[in-house]
Amino acid sequence: IRLDGSVDDINIKLKRNHVDKNEFYLQAGYNPAGFTNWNIGAGFFISNIGVEVNYLGGIGNKEILYWSDGECLPRSATYIPSGYNIKIGYGLRLNSHIRFTPQVGIQCIRFDESVEDYQGSDYNTIEAYDNFIDKANVTSLTVGGRLSFVILPNVGFSIHPEYFTQIKE
Repeated sequence: IRLDGSVDDINIKLKRNHVDKNEFYLQAGYNPAGFTNWNIGAGFFISNIGVEVNYLGGIGNKEILYWSDGECLPRSATYIPSGYNIKIGYGLRLNSHIRFTPQVGIQCIRFDESVEDYQGSDYNTIEAYDNFIDKANVTSLTVGGRLSFVILPNVGFSIHPEYFTQIKE
């Protein structure tokens, strides 16, 4: 641009950037894949480095599993998953409305279970299974990404495809 005073008006069209290097966000979500759950969380970006923390909760009783300690007949159980995850990543601005953030993290899930009699026999007592089944947990390493879309100022949605691998049972 050359400004020599010969032009009285200069019109420059500006476009708002909805993807900032520094920001804070709150989120709520639903995961229809794997075990069905809802989640709430918060995250922030400082110089495009993102940190995110989520609480995960199950929706009602889920799949029926059959557990045995190897000495008694199997007993059916239903479980409700709950837990949390912590992720870190680097945000890559794709345009003024879209950011992709590759992420790594740790996820801890606990399964609260209720046990039912499999055959109604006195041989299998529910007390024998209380500690065996209830509060089972797993810790996983997560690798994935967060693709965020801004649809209105201060309102957006995102998708989070992830891969989990167990690191502690």
